[in-house]
Amino acid sequence: MSFSPDGQRIVSGSWDYTIKFWDTFSGKEITILKGHTDHVTSVSFSPDGERLVSGSKDHMIKLWDAVSGEEIRTLKGHTGYVSSVSFSSDGKRVYSSGLGEKFVWDSDTGGRLLDEEWVQESGQTRSPDGCWLAVPTGDSIGMVDLNFKYTPSEKAYRARKARPNLEWHWEEAFSASASQDAYVAAFHYGWLMSQQPDSRGAYQGLQLALSQLEEHQRERLPAVVKAAAGLPAPSP
Repeated sequence: MSFSPDGQRIVSGSWDYTIKFWDTFSGKEITILKGHTDHVTSVSFSPDGERLVSGSKDHMIKLWDAVSGEEIRTLKGHTGYVSSVSFSSDGKRVYSSGLGEKFVWDSDTGGRLLDEEWVQESGQTRSPDGCWLAVPTGDSIGMVDLNFKYTPSEKAYRARKARPNLEWHWEEAFSASASQDAYVAAFHYGWLMSQQPDSRGAYQGLQLALSQLEEHQRERLPAVVKAAAGLPAPSP
């Protein structure tokens, strides 16, 4: 999911193989792009907002005209599904990764640049003015007003949402694992371990997710997850 540079639109990838554009302020769907043959796992606007890049479980990366919605070209090279795509800050490069593969592409020609260093430049989910956060919530997108996240009503709301909900944490953990989002997977499996310390599924999921994280990512994990990571393995 990604905000357009002007903050007017949000683009999201879907499990129904489509890409959808939304009006940020009205929440209305603007248009749908079709071309992938499997789940669309990552989307990102170019810095000028004129192009869009998408990655999918069909192993393909596609470049789109973000104004007309027309497909520009398909980038082929991944041997497994693509979990992350993004433009460089100058828009001249596309970075893609998935299942241990990391590639750099020329965004104008679509050619793969074998001698260029891969750099992580994640797609934006925060609006350009820093006031809004777009959050995927199942089959919809939630808009979080960051200006009011510390008000008493918002704190109370977040406290209610944070109450134990095992089914939701399991669903989110499985989804994050499937999309190779190790940090999110570690969070949910860690939370599950804190509530179900005898769960071998949660333990194994947490250990796998932790093994895929870099040191600086582990340091950012919540205290409850770090504590769960130190628990002994459950008995078989």
